[in-house]
Amino acid sequence: MNIKYMNKKNYKNVYQFKVTLKNINPPVWRRIQVPENYSFWDLHVAIQDSMGWADTHLHEFTTIVKNHAQIKRIGLPDFEMMESDVLFGWEENISDYFSLGKNKAMNYTYDFGDNWDHRVELEKIIQKEYKINYPICVKGKRACPPEDCGGIWGYEDKLKIIKNPKHPEYDEIAEWMGEDFDSENFDCAEIVFDNPLKRLKDSGILEHVVETPKKSKKHTKETEVKMDWEIDYSELPYDLKDENGNKIKPFILMIVHPESYFVVGSYLASPNNNYLQEFLDKILNIIKDGSFLPGRILVKKKELFNLLLSPLKKMNIELEMVKRTKTVESVKKEMGKF
Repeated sequence: MNIKYMNKKNYKNVYQFKVTLKNINPPVWRRIQVPENYSFWDLHVAIQDSMGWADTHLHEFTTIVKNHAQIKRIGLPDFEMMESDVLFGWEENISDYFSLGKNKAMNYTYDFGDNWDHRVELEKIIQKEYKINYPICVKGKRACPPEDCGGIWGYEDKLKIIKNPKHPEYDEIAEWMGEDFDSENFDCAEIVFDNPLKRLKDSGILEHVVETPKKSKKHTKETEVKMDWEIDYSELPYDLKDENGNKIKPFILMIVHPESYFVVGSYLASPNNNYLQEFLDKILNIIKDGSFLPGRILVKKKELFNLLLSPLKKMNIELEMVKRTKTVESVKKEMGKF
């Protein structure tokens, strides 16, 4: 297969990403800097090497496309299934997707068995320093979980076992993980970045691409997927004026897609009106429009949960109450004006 692969030395800027493993506390994260002309395959290899994964499983980046109705998936297709709509990572450039505007973050999943989800956030774009050999890892915290340890739950369970020599499974788990395994240990100086093109050629992946040339064209289509929403509302901390010139503290409703941090909608309502009913109407209208369907809706406030319960049940949309709408809170903080 003839791969369109750019000259990695021909670039002026560097993308700085923060890669954070989701759903684990304290966080496991890395801050890496990569050339602006990197492909998603190159970025995948840099993430693998900086985190400490062995790159022995499938992976996938996901983001919402411009029409807000679909998810675009980029990574390593499952050729055995022959029904994947994943774009080839080595054919997609990160500069076409990431920006410092709305498209700052993507979800990156590695190993669909253990399901290691990461948030990949573009922090800044800087000018390259000619004495530095990119990519580099400039900072990070905590060790990467071992491969095939059962995901977040399995990893945390094994950490508890190796901290207790009296546990009946201690010998087995300690031998498997290594008695000297330290979950808090991480050193940037120990990271070695592999050559992405060499890894791609050595992997044998391209042999599958050659065997299924017609299938590669199908990878260019966008896949319609129902995605979770996080919904929350709050009173704004500053005053606005109503149509009569009176000062009011309006409420704001925010609907966010957690994986990509894309804001589906944000709406203001005056406290003089029935703002909850107004918010309910807004939410139901978006759903009925059908351009951006939720697979599940997560809400924090009981009042909104009670309002949504009956209409969503009729629409066969799952509603779940949560303690925190983490993504909404992060978006509000990042956007500042909320």
